[in-house]
Amino acid sequence: MLVFPKQSGCLARFGNPSAQGWGAKNVTRVPVPWAMRMGDIPIASIKINKIAAGSLTRVLAAIWETCGHSQTSISNAHCDCFSGDWAIRPIRGGHTPSMHSFALALDFDAAHNPLGAPDGKTFFHAGSQIVRAFKAEGWIWGGDWTGRRDAMHFQAATVG
Repeated sequence: MLVFPKQSGCLARFGNPSAQGWGAKNVTRVPVPWAMRMGDIPIASIKINKIAAGSLTRVLAAIWETCGHSQTSISNAHCDCFSGDWAIRPIRGGHTPSMHSFALALDFDAAHNPLGAPDGKTFFHAGSQIVRAFKAEGWIWGGDWTGRRDAMHFQAATVG
């Protein structure tokens, strides 16, 4: 398991994600082994920071394996509803870059896992296949946050 960077150290480690050529230097695509969509748009691969690509590949393989390579099981687990990857923007309600800016965060099924929804009011919970797979690889799940929960959110950067 890879030791991920702290959020506070990402700018120093990776540089300004708004800089020209940043994406070519730091971002790669990881293929998704099942059919996934963002609304009406098919998503064949996920944009992720190169340091987390191997880990994401293992997470997706684990989810696919746990779901028995069944698209129906993937859909029932809401793992086919993608809601975002690399996007240069500040953290919601703040000024510092979001982990999405560094291609270290992913969102799944925002419609059923709304930002700020309390435990028990989201589809994803601690026992969900997707949550277990990401956490087994050391990813941070926003559903564990005590302030503003973000059950759709998974990031390859520790808080702090």
